[in-house]
Amino acid sequence: LGYKELTLAGTATRVDYSPEADRVVFPGGSLTLKDGFTLQAAASILGFRAYTEKAYSYSPTGTSVSAVTSATADLLSSLKLENMTLSFQDKSLVGRILKVTTPASSNKTPEQARAELVKSLEDEAKKHKAGTLQNLLASRAAEFMKKPEQTITLSVKPPKPIGTEIFTSQTPPDPKALGITLSVQ
Repeated sequence: LGYKELTLAGTATRVDYSPEADRVVFPGGSLTLKDGFTLQAAASILGFRAYTEKAYSYSPTGTSVSAVTSATADLLSSLKLENMTLSFQDKSLVGRILKVTTPASSNKTPEQARAELVKSLEDEAKKHKAGTLQNLLASRAAEFMKKPEQTITLSVKPPKPIGTEIFTSQTPPDPKALGITLSVQ
């Protein structure tokens, strides 16, 4: 990726656990790769007590991918997300990846590769109804990729805590009903 030296730095305030509410709160922290990116995260999660109890007895019935996936899904089913914010600020990493992954034999510049990726993401967004999670993800990813060094932020603030069952449902989750927003700056 063109780095002579990698410098990672991180900050974390603390993780608070409230036994009465069975709530874990991570008020915020970040991980930064110098001249690469900054990732920030904060969350509030319920159900840690039941999760811990299940974790002590975690034992997939077999080694197949489906057995491990099923056991992990059961383990995570105890947790309920109250809110979360993830933010990724590009500080050259996307451009570096495009530069490395664009073969010289293709006669394309990294900027042309970026434009093709943006077009592909925009086309994917158009395949899905406006307001759906797929449309939101693809359209914001296209917006994020258009210009170097932007920030994309995902916020989840559901009206009531949500569990992993929303990801295993046959129906894709409704972003508005779950309080999901995705913004690019």
